[in-house]
Parts: sequence; C-alpha cells; structure tokens
Amino acid sequence: MNKKLAIMGAAIVMIIVVVIMGSTYYSTLMQMQEYKPRMSSASVDLTNGSPVLGSPDAPITIIEFGDYQ
Repeated sequence: MNKKLAIMGAAIVMIIVVVIMGSTYYSTLMQMQEYKPRMSSASVDLTNGSPVLGSPDAPITIIEFGDYQ
C-alpha cells in the first residue's frame, strides 16, 4: 500500500509541476506576442560616400566589405 501511495504522490507532484511550467510558458508566450518594438525612422548619412544606418552609440557595429567587379 505504501508503494501505491508513493507512486500516486509522485504522479500528482509531477502533474502539478507540468501545469505550473505550462502556464508560465503560456504567459511568457502571450507577453512576447504583445511586445511591439518602437518603429523609428533611420536617416542615411552619405557624407564621404559612406552610408551609415543607426545610432553611433550602438553596442555593435557591422561593417560589410564587398568587391563589385
């Protein structure tokens, strides 16, 4: 009888954990769908023939070099 009680207790605990994780995942998914980033218009700086998009204070700068021959 003790084994059956232990197995049922473990099953109930597992079901509770799955329900809590599922509801947390669902609420996170809903928050992600509601998030809409700000749309800002970027201006292109064409001084010295080098177009630059974005803020000069950006944490990442991507530079692309190409050979168009």
